[in-house]
Amino acid sequence: MPFGALRAEVQRRLGDFLKSEGFSETRYEYSEQEFGNEILDLKNGIFGIRFTQDRGPIGIELWTQGGVYRDASALLVELGLPKPPSPPDFNFKRGFSFEADHLMTEWPRLKTLLRTKVR
Repeated sequence: MPFGALRAEVQRRLGDFLKSEGFSETRYEYSEQEFGNEILDLKNGIFGIRFTQDRGPIGIELWTQGGVYRDASALLVELGLPKPPSPPDFNFKRGFSFEADHLMTEWPRLKTLLRTKVR
């Protein structure tokens, strides 16, 4: 992946949502030695979202004030919310699009559960 590709894709898919929820970038790393792996962390004071790109689909992890990042799909299931649907042809852009859309859809319920159940 070229430098900044992850940042650009997150902005394209989630920029308005992240801005409306008060998220701002707190960390960005790119490693040419690691084939263009990228990490992008955003926080809004209460929650954090980490996006990772490691030569495959973009991963989404969530952080709470407990301080640990957790896989977003696994956390949704643990909290009793539906897991994102798997697209029939899972690939970089479509796979991320499905997860990103699902995160935005479930965010109101998810942030309530994160505040009360996850530490």
